[in-house]
Amino acid sequence: MRLASFLRIAPLGLTIALNLDGGPVAGQGIALGTYRRKFTGQWELAVHDGQLQLLTLGFATRRVAMPIVLAVRRLPYTVRAAHSSLLLVHPSMEEAAQSVGATGLRTIRDISLPLIWKGIVVGSLFSFMTSLQEASAVLFLALGGWEMITNGIFTFYIAGSSSEAAALGAILIAVAALSVLVLNRLTAGRMGGVFG
Repeated sequence: MRLASFLRIAPLGLTIALNLDGGPVAGQGIALGTYRRKFTGQWELAVHDGQLQLLTLGFATRRVAMPIVLAVRRLPYTVRAAHSSLLLVHPSMEEAAQSVGATGLRTIRDISLPLIWKGIVVGSLFSFMTSLQEASAVLFLALGGWEMITNGIFTFYIAGSSSEAAALGAILIAVAALSVLVLNRLTAGRMGGVFG
């Protein structure tokens, strides 16, 4: 019996029956050494007006899924840093530019952006640093050949190769330390730096 036929006659209701099928979402694949097995389907089912509909290719099986998820999860760091820098710009500077005929985009480009660029860069670097250490989204969304360092650490640790996991961890720590040093250099002139 096909899954669609079963779900139509299931006493659970279509929505509940589709939600019970969480196995492929919870365990999207196995990667051991060179062996890779994906458990996700190429299509998604949805209930619309009591009918099953076949949707397009699942979002998690696309290569853009991980960058989008990481950007959405870490975007608040960048926005908060840019907002904090923008609070330091006095509104009279923007008003003065507009009073001499500058448009809104030109005011942003010539007045605001040069004053807040450090906040945007610092927020972006902090987002980058924390997304490198992201584990939950990476373990579920990593496609073969596109894994991140945290996926490698997890795979090596589970396989019992703690020395390889430690080597990848050292690389991750070095990249994070480099990001902190860059953050410190960019913010040192205005805030006195992270280290005093």
